[in-house]
Amino acid sequence: MSYLNRMPQVLREADNFSFVTDFITLDATNDFATTFSTTGTATIAGIGGILSLLTAASAPATNDEAYLSNKLAAFKPQAKKPSYFEALAQFTEGSVNNANVAVGLASSISTGLLQAASGGIRASGAFIGFFKKGGENAWRFHSRNGSTFNETLSLTPSGLAAYQRLDFQVLDGMGQVATIVPRIDGALMRDSVNPQLPVKHLLDLTSLPALFAVVAVKAGAANAETLNVDYLAAVQLR
Repeated sequence: MSYLNRMPQVLREADNFSFVTDFITLDATNDFATTFSTTGTATIAGIGGILSLLTAASAPATNDEAYLSNKLAAFKPQAKKPSYFEALAQFTEGSVNNANVAVGLASSISTGLLQAASGGIRASGAFIGFFKKGGENAWRFHSRNGSTFNETLSLTPSGLAAYQRLDFQVLDGMGQVATIVPRIDGALMRDSVNPQLPVKHLLDLTSLPALFAVVAVKAGAANAETLNVDYLAAVQLR
């Protein structure tokens, strides 16, 4: 005779809510939203599921862009509501050092989240995450709430042949001011200006809008760019 005498693991974690995908399916009706400036595509393939996000399937041009996010802006870090984000991603630049890539949490997903002319993250709304801009070959970390933002260029190279695990925690260390700690492949990001210091941002969460989990790629030259993502996950305390 069998008895259910222990709590299922899913209930042990019921104080969290999450969006986790291995990209085994790509349900545009219920799970995902895509945004393309021209002929971009989002496809899945391979063992375990790999998302390939392409800026343009034909006639590639500078500033072509592609975005994929979850459907609902469900995440809103705030006091006593810490958050965690993680993705396993890889890209090989179609034009050397000209790809623009973003991976993280953002409000109002639309073209221009990655600015034209390799201008980095837009100067409005909210964004917390990793990005790489055209003209560079290392990861940056950016945290923004409206006009208040932090940005740090790291020592960690981007655009490698191997996938990189990108994760960060948003911790409410001082009430409405969050401490944000990013890591790459389990190691703390290092500041390119002060290499002995790990990257750590402080961000005021007052009036922070709700956020989507998002991955994005934009061409900094007239070549198609592709971002590959093995999995994407965002978790927050209820």
